[in-house]
Amino acid sequence: MQLERPCPWRRSGNEHTFVSSSVPVAAVAASQQSCLVCTDRVAKGPGALPLECTLQSPVQLLGATSPTSLCSPPGRLITGHWVRGRGEFGSEVRVPLVAWLELRLVGTTGAGSGLGVTILLPRSSHTCTLWRALAVEPGLATQVLGLLLEKMSRDVPFKESRAFLLSSAPDRVATLPPLAATCALYEVASAPSSGPAVLELYPQLFAALLLRVSCTVGVQLPRNLQAKERKSASSGLASRSLEPCSSAVDALQAVLLRGGNDDVVQHMELEGGWQLLRTSAGHEEGVTRLASAMAKFAGPRLPLMMKALFATQSSVYEIQRVSSTAFLAELLSSNMVNDLMLLESLLDNLLARRQDTCARVRRLVLRGLANIASGSPDKVRAHGPQLLMAMIGGLDDGDDPHSLVALEAMVGLARLLDLVEAWDLRAVLLHVAIRIRPFFDSEKMEFRSASIRLFGHLNKACQGDCEDVFLEQVVGGLAPLLLHLQDPQAPVAAVSSQGGWAGRARLTHSGTQSSACALQACRFALRMCGPNLECEELAAIFQKHLQEGRGLHFGEFLNTTCKHLVRGAGGGGAAGQGRAGRAGAGPETEGLLQMHHFPDLLGRLLSTSLFYFKSSWEDIRAAAPMLTGEAALGPPPAPAARHADPDPGPAPAGFLVLHVEAERRPQVDLEQLLAALQLLLKDPAPAVRVKAAETLGRLVKFA
Repeated sequence: MQLERPCPWRRSGNEHTFVSSSVPVAAVAASQQSCLVCTDRVAKGPGALPLECTLQSPVQLLGATSPTSLCSPPGRLITGHWVRGRGEFGSEVRVPLVAWLELRLVGTTGAGSGLGVTILLPRSSHTCTLWRALAVEPGLATQVLGLLLEKMSRDVPFKESRAFLLSSAPDRVATLPPLAATCALYEVASAPSSGPAVLELYPQLFAALLLRVSCTVGVQLPRNLQAKERKSASSGLASRSLEPCSSAVDALQAVLLRGGNDDVVQHMELEGGWQLLRTSAGHEEGVTRLASAMAKFAGPRLPLMMKALFATQSSVYEIQRVSSTAFLAELLSSNMVNDLMLLESLLDNLLARRQDTCARVRRLVLRGLANIASGSPDKVRAHGPQLLMAMIGGLDDGDDPHSLVALEAMVGLARLLDLVEAWDLRAVLLHVAIRIRPFFDSEKMEFRSASIRLFGHLNKACQGDCEDVFLEQVVGGLAPLLLHLQDPQAPVAAVSSQGGWAGRARLTHSGTQSSACALQACRFALRMCGPNLECEELAAIFQKHLQEGRGLHFGEFLNTTCKHLVRGAGGGGAAGQGRAGRAGAGPETEGLLQMHHFPDLLGRLLSTSLFYFKSSWEDIRAAAPMLTGEAALGPPPAPAARHADPDPGPAPAGFLVLHVEAERRPQVDLEQLLAALQLLLKDPAPAVRVKAAETLGRLVKFA
């Protein structure tokens, strides 16, 4: 290529020398529509590149009228930066021939018009320096950031391809234009002079980069770039990694730092949030921690950031909808949204996403609605009907094959029940109790814990005003709750009634639960059931034996409980009598109140116990015969060891049948019980066989 005019460069040895023009570096006009994108091509050696190609850089493609013109604002900006960087403005400057720069026009002068943008990756320190040079002039920096935002947001972030025909899932491979725009945005935002431009576009930059991080989790570099990346890393030529997700996280950090939110970056680093953002398993939690940090340290910026995120809620990419919903949901756990009067808009946005096709989004919507209990508890009563209906909808969600939406609904209801109007709760009490009952015996520990804990909160909410239809559910849940006191998985007996891991339900899938307030799920539920059973002695037993942190002698506790369930000192009371008729009963008849109200109580308890003979957990299969048949009580434990959770040794079995009165024995289906116990004698677990044998030996009185 031949230049049109004499070139201002001249060759001197292995370097090119440039005599700068006397034109000063002027401010870039705000109306200038042209901006630059840069990349480098590393020279193979001194003199390897034609002089003409080298000199084409700052001139020809900058909107200038000739290749040697330096009068366009971008041209003056780039050349001026190189000159000032060496402290010799207006004098002869030596520029080593390390690379040649290819500059491309990416804007047009016509308003509203556009030109296809080619953004090549900033891979070397030289092109990184030139990208940062674009931040020197605020007007141009704003234009460049806006252009990069558009390129990063509008282009497809990845393409799916199968490396092998038989592979189970396609690989996601990053597309080059958004990747290059992300890396370039990092370079521009890293320049200290880009501060005004970053602040002007802060909400848009934050939202776009957060979504960019989301859609690049697990995304690979194209194969050709993977090879170049390895080669550059080994030779030390590349200034930083081009891995898609890491590049996006780095750009987000740069924007936060340049925007003055250093405390957010540091807090995320201390909490491990940046690392979580980069992983598929921890990404959702990473977004949650980022939202918490922004609410804590950057509250005044939330309104504009929320507006930018609202616009992304209809993204075609599920992971982007998940990330934006997770961020917005976490904001509701901060009282900052109430102070900034953002509560109503957040609620409206989340409620509108309840029907999203993605189950993760629906689950996060419920989490956000429940977060009001933490961030704005005084507002729960006003929005009670909406919140309860949303949670009920989550319990009934049939499109989630893993029932994680239902799990979030159970956790959320447990947080909200104490704050809603009693009248609003009464309308849904029975439905919730029926709906959560199957989860008592779920194979998944978190489902058992959440459902049992919620059952306790339902009982707590209606204490003193428990309707008969709900009382049916309470009685039906007694046997499962008693047996699950032997649940083999400790977290079922380590769920906080004040929040704990279930209060937030964040790390359910990563296997990390916390139980800071370790009230035990089954113990809590039974303590709450006690007052509704209208037996003061039984309620007192629950309160005495099931306190938090107290050891439990299961055999002794089960014996005492069954005695008060099925035995009493008096008669009277027709089956099905109302609560008014039972209210005048004296203390001597309290033990029989439930038997009079539920004449088939013994049969129901026994049939439920027989169901647990087939439990998948050995400890519960061993506990079930203890609840059903009959055995000698044996000596009670010594007083000093009574509540130290000792090994009960040859524990008694069959407490229900042991304490039943003669007139109620027809409720016991002896043949069914014997058949079930004989099958249990073949159980592979020795402890189960021992309990079955003990129970069979104590059924002699029914022969």
